[in-house]
Amino acid sequence: MKTKLLTAILSAATLSTAYASTNAINQNISDDYVSSGDYLQILIPATGLLAAWLHEDPQGAKQLALSVGAAQVIVQGGKKIVGRVRPNGNGTSSFPSGHTAAAFSGAAFLQSRYGSAWGIPAYVAASYVGLSRMHGNRHHADDVLAAAGISFLVNQYIVSPFQPENVAFTAVPKEDGVSFGVSFANEFFAKQSRQAYEQRTSGPQNHRIELDIGFNLEDSLRKAGLPGSTLVDEVQPFASLTYDYQINEDSFLEVNLSPNETRQYGQTEYSFDFEGNHYEAGEDVYLAFRQWSLGATYNRAFELTDNLTASLGAGAAGYILDFEIDKNNGGKHSRVTEYRIMPTLNSHLDYEVVDDLHTFAHVQYQKLKSDSVLLAEAGVRYDLNKEWDVSVKYQHQDANWKSKQLGYQSKSVVLSIANRF
Repeated sequence: MKTKLLTAILSAATLSTAYASTNAINQNISDDYVSSGDYLQILIPATGLLAAWLHEDPQGAKQLALSVGAAQVIVQGGKKIVGRVRPNGNGTSSFPSGHTAAAFSGAAFLQSRYGSAWGIPAYVAASYVGLSRMHGNRHHADDVLAAAGISFLVNQYIVSPFQPENVAFTAVPKEDGVSFGVSFANEFFAKQSRQAYEQRTSGPQNHRIELDIGFNLEDSLRKAGLPGSTLVDEVQPFASLTYDYQINEDSFLEVNLSPNETRQYGQTEYSFDFEGNHYEAGEDVYLAFRQWSLGATYNRAFELTDNLTASLGAGAAGYILDFEIDKNNGGKHSRVTEYRIMPTLNSHLDYEVVDDLHTFAHVQYQKLKSDSVLLAEAGVRYDLNKEWDVSVKYQHQDANWKSKQLGYQSKSVVLSIANRF
């Protein structure tokens, strides 16, 4: 990002002007890629019904219908509550993505119910649907991530692995080996049955997926050197996903995906040049800033007291920094994209206040030469059972990309839901 752009001051413009206009940033794209995604979001759940028919599994068909329906209720309710503007400016139902939710509901069902032979191709197709929504400028990246996470978690709650009708086989690890068993029940596949719960929790639960859905209360793009402009979304929703793999009692791998995007519009206060384009004072412009990150750390855990645990970790994170500007009506589009890979230090602190109720803090720091990113969060978590926990936290991020004279900050309230399996 060039200094001249980062010091350009934007003043407020009318909301109707920003949304009524079409430019290179918010243009609507309709092509075969988008159309095929429209079909696949229906075909993937339909494949789940086909698989249930082939397996003579009516209970599976019921679970699929319930999983898809519940995910859509959450997603459509979220659209109404959040009211995020779509990237193409067409309506305020961007967060989360309904197409992506339908596709990932079908894929997660096929994986959970019938295994990887069905699930892996379905997940590839569902990912294609999500990317097609981003390509068509229908959704932001975190709209897609939120929908995929919601669908996966709903599926984890509702769908159980397929077994021959009325017969359940179990294998439970013991200290001196493995105990095998078989049980018969008329309603074995009922979601809330004790047998299904024990089947999911009897083995090691080395995997944990946590979905964060939050609202950034900070005008992050203003921190990039563009004060005075108007946010397209005054309260900016976002989603991130964290995956933990428990290697052994004392160590775990943590992977985090966090795509953030901020959009603004306004009038330039004076003339400046950027990426070969000249912008006059008083021109209506539209801007988009994206900071996407994917990182992984290896962590060691320590039990400090009976109720207090801590962990320290190290790893690396990759960043995509993308900045676009265009005249509100188009014709002067400029874009610059930067990539960064940075070493990461990671720490967690967890204190169990009473049974199942925890307070926690998490700090992550990344630095390479003059660039640095600090993420700090603290909150309260409640363990619902062996599988599920829910938390509320406050999160602060301070990214200083000094090599590009760019700053990005966020102050967010976040709701997290996690599943262990």
